[in-house]
Amino acid sequence: MNIARPRAIAGPGILRRPFGAHPLKGFPMIDLAFSTALQWQRWAFGAAQMMVSSATVIQIRVMQMSLGTMHPEEATRMVFEKSSALAKATEMTNRALAANKGPAAAALAGLAPYSQATRANAQRLSRRSRG
Repeated sequence: MNIARPRAIAGPGILRRPFGAHPLKGFPMIDLAFSTALQWQRWAFGAAQMMVSSATVIQIRVMQMSLGTMHPEEATRMVFEKSSALAKATEMTNRALAANKGPAAAALAGLAPYSQATRANAQRLSRRSRG
C-alpha cells in the first residue's frame, strides 16, 4: 500500500517556516500588524486565565462565607486588594502608553496586576481549603 505524503499547497517552503514567522517578514507595516495581533492574542489568553482564576476565588470565598469559616483577614483582603490592583494596573497602563508602545501593549500591561492577584488568590485559597 503506497500512501502519499501531504504536500504544501502554497509552495515548497511553507512547512519549514519556524513557528510565529510569516512570509512577508521585513515589511514594517506587516511586522507591526503581526506583533499587534500577537499582543492582543496574549491579552485574550491572559484574560481567559484570569477569568478561570477569579471564578475559583469566588467559589471558594462564597463557600467560606456560607459555611462561616472565612477569616476576618480574608474578608479585609477581599475588599482592599481591588483598589491595590486597580492602582497597579493604572500605573502599568499609563507607563506603556507614555512609552508609546501602543494600545495592545497597554492593555496587556494593565491586565498583568489583575492576573497576578487572581492567580495568587486562587493558589493561596486552594492550598488553604485542601489543608
